[in-house]
Amino acid sequence: AEMEKVARAYPRTPEGSRLKNYMPDVAVPEQAALQRAGYTCVKHHFRMQIELAELPPEVSWPEGLTLRTIQPGVDDEKVFDLIQHAFTWEEDDDGTRFISWRNYMMRPDHFTPDLWFLLEKGDELVACALCFNYETYGWVRQLAVRDVWRGRGLASTMLQYVFRVFYQQGLPKVALGVNATNLTALRLYQRLGMNKVRQYDEFHKQV
Repeated sequence: AEMEKVARAYPRTPEGSRLKNYMPDVAVPEQAALQRAGYTCVKHHFRMQIELAELPPEVSWPEGLTLRTIQPGVDDEKVFDLIQHAFTWEEDDDGTRFISWRNYMMRPDHFTPDLWFLLEKGDELVACALCFNYETYGWVRQLAVRDVWRGRGLASTMLQYVFRVFYQQGLPKVALGVNATNLTALRLYQRLGMNKVRQYDEFHKQV
């Protein structure tokens, strides 16, 4: 109720604001309460996870491609540009999306530059894997490959590299989130040994 009051007082567009809420699929009473409050389930998201039994083998990169970690303050916009074109955004960009993305993704309390991996050919950013160490598991927050480079196994190689890095850091458990309708990504994760361990349902309400 308080969120709706704020949303009505400060609408994001002339038509109002869209509120979002994520709820585990097993939280049946809570989901029913959301529906009674006017929320509608619009998407399903899976948490995919792997628990590595041993150190994954080293990976090799295609000729001409090099891997490095991000230089904060230098690469920020380049990385955001790749992410923005790799994912489907629902709302029009009002010029503040980059700032919001950077403020959330690069918060000092959880951002570790050494876990943001950039794959390049010369000055072109080809792919990236933006990861976080959550103490008991490694998390792949955003994985993206530029469209003209897709179909060459780069996403698979990036993930295998990330698995190896986390295992070496004492984190054999690695997880990520994926939209349930993204069958290409789901099949990729399953081929690499990841399994669905949880489902979250996304609810929307326009106010």
